[in-house]
Amino acid sequence: MPDQSAAGAVGTSGCASLASCVSGCLLGTSDAGAQGATVPDCFDACNPSHVYNVTQITNAQVLIACLGNGCASTCR
Repeated sequence: MPDQSAAGAVGTSGCASLASCVSGCLLGTSDAGAQGATVPDCFDACNPSHVYNVTQITNAQVLIACLGNGCASTCR
């Protein structure tokens, strides 16, 4: 969900919303025939109006990098 504010309708943090969007972007959607994009492209696509603050972006970047390196079990 691009352009979510600090807290979504269900109380999701901006970091979680951004990380979810980027993760979905990276995976792409096989049903739609869309292939995954690069990490920078996904961050740009998920934050086109720059609504996420620096802390939310940084935290989402750390989480995505952690997941990409296979250390998901150590992420909290």
